[in-house]
Amino acid sequence: MTSKFSIKQLRIEHLCYLILISLALLVSNSCGDMVADEERSEELLNQYGHQYEVWADEGVGVAPANCLDPGASGYTFLDYGDNTRFFASANSTFYVILTQPGNFAFVDTAQDASSIYWASTGGSCNVNEENAVNALPPDDHFAWVGTEHSRGGRGALIINGPITTGISIFISEHAYYWDD
Repeated sequence: MTSKFSIKQLRIEHLCYLILISLALLVSNSCGDMVADEERSEELLNQYGHQYEVWADEGVGVAPANCLDPGASGYTFLDYGDNTRFFASANSTFYVILTQPGNFAFVDTAQDASSIYWASTGGSCNVNEENAVNALPPDDHFAWVGTEHSRGGRGALIINGPITTGISIFISEHAYYWDD
């Protein structure tokens, strides 16, 4: 009877050990090594894509109900971007920076047509460091829209401010990347 007990106990201990090892491997594979890798930055952008979309409320006047589907809230698609650029709109208060699955964007800041910098105060979905988009000139602190852990999903950052006829989205060119 003692031999059966020790065998059962050994099996439970092994099972617990295997579960712990599996969890450790799962966490390490999903998180990757948090290492700044400036040498691979362009390679990672090319591999995973850095295209983003900009949507504007153009008279809707409220943040979208679902930040990952601004069109369903009456928002107008303005255009695609893959680096810093200006997007023209008609009397908009809210803008959504949206990434599609497999893409991510490093948004540093946003500036309206009258050169006023805006903060990201409208919310986000699948974004790291949302508060890095603040009402300051570009400083290489960025929000990661469409994060490393969710390349298979969309990401969205809502930016709001006074009514304007366009917005410049500044993308961080010197971002550090996770090393897979």
